[in-house]
Amino acid sequence: MGTFQTCAFCKLALLNSIGGRALMKAFNSGILFLLAVPFLLIAFLLFLLFYTRWHSFSGFKKEWQEVFSSNPYFRDHKSSVSMVWGITAFLIVFVAVTSGIGVWLGAEPIVPPKKLPIYGKIPAFTLIDQYGKSFSSKGLIGKVWIMDFFLTRCTSECPIDEHHLALLEQNFAQNPKVDFVSISVDPKFDTPAVLKNYISKNHFKAEDWFFLTGTLKQIITLVLKKLHLMLIEVPHESLAPHQDPGTIHSMDFILVDPEGRIRGYFNGAKLRTLPVLTKDITLLLKKLPN
Repeated sequence: MGTFQTCAFCKLALLNSIGGRALMKAFNSGILFLLAVPFLLIAFLLFLLFYTRWHSFSGFKKEWQEVFSSNPYFRDHKSSVSMVWGITAFLIVFVAVTSGIGVWLGAEPIVPPKKLPIYGKIPAFTLIDQYGKSFSSKGLIGKVWIMDFFLTRCTSECPIDEHHLALLEQNFAQNPKVDFVSISVDPKFDTPAVLKNYISKNHFKAEDWFFLTGTLKQIITLVLKKLHLMLIEVPHESLAPHQDPGTIHSMDFILVDPEGRIRGYFNGAKLRTLPVLTKDITLLLKKLPN
């Protein structure tokens, strides 16, 4: 390893140490500047003393030699060594104390790795995707996936949810171990052809995102009886075919691990959900074999 590489490695190790991170944070927050004020003040006073008394280094050197030669304490070798060790010990203690203050004020608390809860297991299901093909949840085993519920005729929160999910999908578009599943709760209207048109209209990517439909009985059984989520049909007899059918359903994004276990529920209508969900997906991905 060359000199430059060695220095770079040492610098990286220092910055990633607890003290290094603390000092960097202290610097960013201005605390390090406060700790440096006494040093700067002393340096400034020494400069004034030097400038006003000696004006030149030769004068300073001459007077300093006179002080040493006239004082018997400094002519004693043992006393000189003791003095040097005393000053060194003082500096070490001073630096240690000030560094400790910087670490105490600037260091982020060390927290244990986050452990995601387990809310149960997703029951196996088989539905129809946007291509009219049979889709089994067994194909998701070994992957991290996010499931939500929607309907194409929704005019309230569904469009917000799906576009938030599209933003999340973009973050993991290059990762084959992450999939997305959106299940229609309006299966009578949302046929595979309707789903395919909905994907095209909204410019959603469908390589790792499956839009599913099925029979009304299948959807009710999955949502209400197996997942125990909200699904309420509000009767609107006068609604035209392309208007919101008035279906009230869960708006959560459900995070599922490679074993099919539910690891979190997230409000899909809130944009601030995405960074949290991104971190949790990344956490689950770290546990997968490469």
